Amino acid sequence: MLTIAQTLLIYIAAKFGFFMSFRFIDHPADIAVEVEAETLEGLFEDAAFALKEASCETQNVNSSKSLSTNLPSKIVTKEKALAKVVKIIECSEENLELLLAEFLNELNFYIQSGKWIFHSINKINVTQSGNKFNLTCQLTGNKMNRNNFMIKEEIKAVTFHQMKIEKKNNKFFTRVIFDI
Repeated sequence: MLTIAQTLLIYIAAKFGFFMSFRFIDHPADIAVEVEAETLEGLFEDAAFALKEASCETQNVNSSKSLSTNLPSKIVTKEKALAKVVKIIECSEENLELLLAEFLNELNFYIQSGKWIFHSINKINVTQSGNKFNLTCQLTGNKMNRNNFMIKEEIKAVTFHQMKIEKKNNKFFTRVIFDI
């Protein structure tokens, strides 16, 4: 069942003609999403943003207020609290489905552990070398704090159930189930 926020997002996107590269679909127990992209790298990128949307809600990080830490005597400036951090994720697996699941599970670890949230994917490469598929991804994000994010759904893991990466009509397609 779709949440009110997901339904509203779909309505706004349809009304104003925005192209959505992923869409949440009904699932009896977990969160399911269908992802479609022009390229394999685009499929991985869009799946990452679907994970982010399903698991957390970012707050207005452009607030002019100073952000404070748990220590009442110490004030952290907005610039320091929201300093950008670049991370590189590298994965290698036997097939594309395992590679996608490993990549998303790595991102999910950062989100669910409350340490870091990505905002943009600067570069992503998916290659094949022999019988292995490799992914290198450079992301930019911020350390998480209660002023710039809220976990809305605890995702335990990305599952392989119904996951199959296919190319249909010159586009890549997959379905991803997030175990909650």
